[in-house]
Amino acid sequence: MSKSVQYITLLAFLIISLRLSAQYYETGQDPARLKWEIIKTEHFRIIYPSDYRKDAIRAGRIYEDAWQLISSDAPDNRPLRRFPVIFHNHSIESNGYVAWAPRRMELYPLSPQDNLPMDHHHQLALHELTHVLQMESLTKGISRPLSWLLGEQYTGALAIFTPYWFLEGNAVINETRYSLSGRGRSPDFEKELKALLLEGDGRYSYSRMLHGSYRYYTPDYYQFGYQMSAWGMALYNRNIWNDALSFTSKVPFSLNPINFSLRRNYSTTKKRLYNITMESLDSLWRSREKEMLFTSYDTINNRVKREYTSYMSPVAVNNNTIVAVKTGLSATPSIVTIDRDTGEEKVLHKPGYMQPARISASAEFITWAEIRTDPRWSNRGFSVIKILNRLNGEVRTLTHRTRYFSPALSDDALRIVVAESTPDNRNTIVIISAGSGEIIRSIPLPGNIMAQFPRWSQDDSLIVFISHSGEGEGIMTLDPQTESFTTIIPAQTENLESAAMAGDTILYTSSESGITNIYALTPEGERFRISSSRFGVSDISVKGDMITFSDYSSSGHNAAVI
Repeated sequence: MSKSVQYITLLAFLIISLRLSAQYYETGQDPARLKWEIIKTEHFRIIYPSDYRKDAIRAGRIYEDAWQLISSDAPDNRPLRRFPVIFHNHSIESNGYVAWAPRRMELYPLSPQDNLPMDHHHQLALHELTHVLQMESLTKGISRPLSWLLGEQYTGALAIFTPYWFLEGNAVINETRYSLSGRGRSPDFEKELKALLLEGDGRYSYSRMLHGSYRYYTPDYYQFGYQMSAWGMALYNRNIWNDALSFTSKVPFSLNPINFSLRRNYSTTKKRLYNITMESLDSLWRSREKEMLFTSYDTINNRVKREYTSYMSPVAVNNNTIVAVKTGLSATPSIVTIDRDTGEEKVLHKPGYMQPARISASAEFITWAEIRTDPRWSNRGFSVIKILNRLNGEVRTLTHRTRYFSPALSDDALRIVVAESTPDNRNTIVIISAGSGEIIRSIPLPGNIMAQFPRWSQDDSLIVFISHSGEGEGIMTLDPQTESFTTIIPAQTENLESAAMAGDTILYTSSESGITNIYALTPEGERFRISSSRFGVSDISVKGDMITFSDYSSSGHNAAVI
């Protein structure tokens, strides 16, 4: 081949390459049968399977409104080029993330059972668009021509210089600041850090908190990152993090640009800010505790000293035996029985992946939901119902390829109620046979609200559940015979974690006092608080006149009883 032909061939390939598109990083595949559609708004390209059209249209409006709020924090940024937002509604995940090679947002929009009292799309929009703004802020100064030359990989690589605690903590600030809910307002979001400072080993070093530990439980970077980001804005300047991102973009070769910005503009460092934040929180929380009275509860489980272990979803099967999900840093999650008198434990079963770790029990049976990922399509998943006979150890899978959540056994152990959410976001309460898994009754929820943690009344005549909608969370009951719903507590922004019935009285957990505790609501409308936990309770269950629940401590969740 002559030199001239070689040059022409090389030039042709270079020209052709300008027209090629390639996926630099992908997170899995959706089922091949899906038909994809696109909605173009002013700032976004909403990409979604056709069976999600109705919710994608609604999401487009939510994301446009959220971007107007978020971008007002950085008016000097260049206008946002249409940003791809991709929905994976056949996944069983509830998550979202922003990637930059290529630039896009990937969303798994299933609203989780333990969601906050706010619209899930609204929370995702405020949180993930903060990440978009953060990445867009890294295209200033010398980084702008470098991103033209080196591509989107350069901007993505530049994010390495921004610590995760800042990226996520700042996003939690915005999901809280621009809504009436958000994790920043949830007592459960801060309880692990609070218990560590007030009851546990005290303040960890910045290095241990940053990198985690295999020996000591450390709150994740969302929790301490939110506190550091918020205290940085409160103590120094509300633009402290805009300045840090701008400096990172303009002086990336400094290798530690966030620290340089903090030192140069505010005479502090990441480590110094961490120490100030922990000292401030310790002082604030201790001063608040002086005005409170707490109650110690009968702890059922024995605990190995200094070993972080949690007993989730404790349920009494009789006066002497409690079943619970046991988790720990070095232990595979397991379903255990606990003797109420001695604390002696027996492992019944090691289940598959459960999220959240909730069980229901009646007589000799225990039921729960397990996550199943499609072996071929990683962006498709299922939630199946399993049942265990604790007397003979037999485990059966009752349903297959379903999206059933939070199963609860009736007192006679013949029926199981579950919450169902389909890929096209149709929400129903389904009653299945505890023997065969066959559907007995499927009842659509009014206004397509979502049911969280449905539970049977003690006489199996009613189903009580947390109602979740864009207005927040409330409590409703369902009469399965007449398929009629009754609102007990209207939707509001108070975080309601679980509900149960003791006779005709509704018991539920609420964050009203600033700590999640158990409340009672009588048929006459009288409302009063039953528990006074120091750090918060969860997972309430009723057997006769006994209430079992998880009570948080610096060593993990304890199985407790009233």
